[in-house]
Amino acid sequence: MSGSQDSWVLGSPHREAQSNVNPFPAEHWRMSKKMHPSDSRQVLKGALLCSLLSALLLQVAIGLECYSYKGTFTGNISLGEVPKVTCGPAQNVCAEGLIALSIGGQRMLVVMKKGCHTAPIRDISGISDGPYLPNYYHTRFCNASLCNHRYRDNSHIPVFSTAPPDNTSTSLLCYTCIGTTSESCSLRRAQQSQCHDDFPLCYEGMGTATIGGFVVPIYLRSCQALGCASITPNNPWLNIQLERTSCCSQPLCNHTPEPAPTASPRPSRTAPTWDRPTNASPRPGLSLPALLLLGGLGLGG
Repeated sequence: MSGSQDSWVLGSPHREAQSNVNPFPAEHWRMSKKMHPSDSRQVLKGALLCSLLSALLLQVAIGLECYSYKGTFTGNISLGEVPKVTCGPAQNVCAEGLIALSIGGQRMLVVMKKGCHTAPIRDISGISDGPYLPNYYHTRFCNASLCNHRYRDNSHIPVFSTAPPDNTSTSLLCYTCIGTTSESCSLRRAQQSQCHDDFPLCYEGMGTATIGGFVVPIYLRSCQALGCASITPNNPWLNIQLERTSCCSQPLCNHTPEPAPTASPRPSRTAPTWDRPTNASPRPGLSLPALLLLGGLGLGG
């Protein structure tokens, strides 16, 4: 214990001597008041960082706001006023996805979905202008309020080729239509289109387009290249699946034979049955000569 007390006693005067020494002389203080330009930039960066952090915390406290929509278009897109929703605590990004399937130019089916999402999945996009069904797809995710506003019209959708075939006199003729119901792509609504030389097949099929759980049926007739299929990458948020009904090389062969109308039963031609009292006894059958004889005698009926 004495050793520790000696250490403490010896240490006290030393600390007192240090306390009498001014670690910041006046000359040093006067020089330090002049801030270096790099220091001011650091202060500005810190202030901006604090502002951004405050805005982020405020957004988390209030909740992320996103545009919300799901639907389909045939041809041109015109969204107009899109509803806005406040996302839940676990939904930290806004999302939007689009699939456009074309049978030539603006004759296309567009599937679209916007809304809140739970986690940022990587963006995916692609375009195919042949040799299969021309299509364009894109999904994007962002973490600022109302940032899912890219697709409101056709301005961000590629324009698919509408050039006429090189030789329309020998090109294949096929039915073409696209829709979300069998009636929208029936033969009476389909067009007869000349196919390009590199699209030597007539195609008929059906399938689905899926964006974030929003599933839309597809009914399709078109000109196709070899293979008669078009499927996007198997993405968990976006997918296209098509199943062909016919894939043929004869003119206007891409139609399923429609069932013949069911004939209604013809009405019976049997003679009418006259009502008679239930207690009437049946009259015995008589031959025609006997009836004539009775009638002449005034005894008939």
